[in-house]
Amino acid sequence: MTSGALGASGDALDLRSFAGGIITGSSTCSATTLTFFHSAATSPGPFRALHDKDGTAVTLTVAASRATELPTAVFGAAWLRVQADTAASFEVVLKG
Repeated sequence: MTSGALGASGDALDLRSFAGGIITGSSTCSATTLTFFHSAATSPGPFRALHDKDGTAVTLTVAASRATELPTAVFGAAWLRVQADTAASFEVVLKG
């Protein structure tokens, strides 16, 4: 299990060994939407917007102190970057 904090600019998460996870907004989180960016390289970057199989941008609605399952589409990426619509802190827990 891995956890980390994400800000508005997003930290790179190595998803190569994971198949699921949750993200939880901090108690002071004011962000409402997360947008996901992926990198298929062996090291993070460059990042591109992540889209699902229908071509829709992968986003997630979030709230303070609420744990939300990460979209399954993110686990096709080797590296993931998450961008919030405003500066915020999150905890990410991943499972293999």
